[in-house]
Amino acid sequence: MGPPTAGARKCGRGTAEGGGVAALVALFLPVMVLAAGFVLDLGLVFAVRQMAYGAADLAALAAVQDLDLDRLALGELFLVAEAARRDARAYALNNLRSNLPGTDVDATAQVAVEVYNPEPGHPLRHRVTGRRLATPTVSVAISLPVHTYFLAPLAREIPIRVRADASVVRKAGKS
Repeated sequence: MGPPTAGARKCGRGTAEGGGVAALVALFLPVMVLAAGFVLDLGLVFAVRQMAYGAADLAALAAVQDLDLDRLALGELFLVAEAARRDARAYALNNLRSNLPGTDVDATAQVAVEVYNPEPGHPLRHRVTGRRLATPTVSVAISLPVHTYFLAPLAREIPIRVRADASVVRKAGKS
């Protein structure tokens, strides 16, 4: 082989192209780490939201079982409001505690419970959704902040709010 031609370039150390890849990695690595952190924090927010919704849903279902048995014996559907509120709150907090270990649920979560007992033939309107309620209904709302890790400089915590309702339904064929 002869000497290199005039058009050939020498690649390697000491040339203008040396270190170009390192510069690109140094430039894009922080961007990629930030993007990965953004994905992880949003995934955490969505996971906690689903857990909170499940807790609200189960709490509402547990609370609608607090029927006034004396009135039920007469054929009336009526919830014992104080027992329903107490049970819904307890179920929601217990569920959140078991699903979110390491989170001080008692200090950070807010659980609001509404009990609707419409009279027969006189439906009520749900205070938040405006839905017509013809049967006894329990509505559970949970508010909970989710602490972020990678997005802490932008948003230290992201608040989530979920709501679930459960209603008492007459057995089919009964009036």
